[in-house]
Amino acid sequence: MYTYILLICFIVGMIYLNLKLYNDDYLSPSFLYNISILLSLICAFLGLLFWNDVKVLTLKATIIVVVSILFFNMGEFVCRKYLDKNYKIKSFKNEIKNIPLWKSLIQLVFVFLVFILVLFEVHRIASIVGYNGGIFNMIKTYRSTSILFSTEYIKSGIHINFIVAQLQKVSEVICYVNIYLLSCSMYKKELFKTKNSIVYFSNILICILMSLLIGSRMQVIVYVLFFSILCVLHAHKKNTYKNILKIYWKYLIIFLVSGAAMFYLVLPLLGRNTKANIIEYTTFYFGAPIPSLQKYLDSLEEKPKLFGEETFRGIQNVAYKLHLSNYIQPITTKWTSFYTKNNVKMQSNIYTSSKRYYHDFGYLGVVILQFINGFIFSLLYIIMNKKKTNLSIIFYVMYLYMVIDQVRDEYLFSTFVHINTIFKFVVLYCLLYFLEHDTKEIKSLFTRIKKFEVTKNEIKNR
Repeated sequence: MYTYILLICFIVGMIYLNLKLYNDDYLSPSFLYNISILLSLICAFLGLLFWNDVKVLTLKATIIVVVSILFFNMGEFVCRKYLDKNYKIKSFKNEIKNIPLWKSLIQLVFVFLVFILVLFEVHRIASIVGYNGGIFNMIKTYRSTSILFSTEYIKSGIHINFIVAQLQKVSEVICYVNIYLLSCSMYKKELFKTKNSIVYFSNILICILMSLLIGSRMQVIVYVLFFSILCVLHAHKKNTYKNILKIYWKYLIIFLVSGAAMFYLVLPLLGRNTKANIIEYTTFYFGAPIPSLQKYLDSLEEKPKLFGEETFRGIQNVAYKLHLSNYIQPITTKWTSFYTKNNVKMQSNIYTSSKRYYHDFGYLGVVILQFINGFIFSLLYIIMNKKKTNLSIIFYVMYLYMVIDQVRDEYLFSTFVHINTIFKFVVLYCLLYFLEHDTKEIKSLFTRIKKFEVTKNEIKNR
């Protein structure tokens, strides 16, 4: 028990130091990372009363957690010291204005058609595997065939159609942009004053349903987090981050409690179930990573089968799809079990991002890769804060969840450094250009592109 208390005290000290260093910047990557670790530690500590049988963390587990925190924070410190010496938080200025209704409706039709395609794909895959009927069983069956839990089905060719998968990613970007537009309308006090707002809501709702259809609660959480961060950025126009927290702390508590309740209640909709009560389940879900890390360290540590086996799994999966490698593995690692006082079994496969670094490269991997994490996300934050364009804001906040959820898993090298990130950036750029420019400007762009291609071909022919 005392090790949890010591770690909580340490992270509180790091949070205080972070606020002093960066002038109460509540959106700095290291602050958000520190807060997520603190909340996870508190849930793990509360879990000692319900499900957590890891009463004391060993020196090895404690060192890994402390080193992870220190070097992530150090990465941001070095980035700001050398790349942004005159750092100052700027106001949120840019907004997309006067979007014609027909542009919003085109997005709505696209998202709806993609939802239908995804529904057919999920049904097709679940039918091949042999589900018993019912939409919730269909969702549960589909999840069992995904790369998240199994590679056998992927190797057999039983997976979502490639084109549909890419269209789904486009829909996700559309959802982010519509959440952004909705937040702008809300803070300009134009919500429901235009038909566009209703279309924004419709797009977002369909995208949420699409995420639940493939069993992804995490994506829904990311959408909510995206909206919350945008609200903070909007509110910063008139207040400092410190004043925002003072004014809205009650709403923050209500949001966290109600969010945890919804997180528990939505389980049956995803074909999941648990006999644990809401307190046991929520403290377990958010507090399991560090106790799970300890259980992993207590077990027989398996050596990696190839370089960066768990850290660079995203790159490995792309290499497999391109037939450059025969190696593929599920995203999840092995499961570990916890039991409540009523002997309800709960399983965890989350061990913090540093488990993957330690598994592949030892302590040195934790030091170097966590430093890179802190540096890269800090660099993205600095770029966003300096430019404050629609593109930079949406792109940064889209991926900010990777900092917060690092307490559960690794994202930078497995998800961010991925061709999907480039694809989504291109889609985001094109979508914003479509929304921000009128028809004449778009036609003019295509005309210039055609002229450029003609000129290029003429040069080649010569």
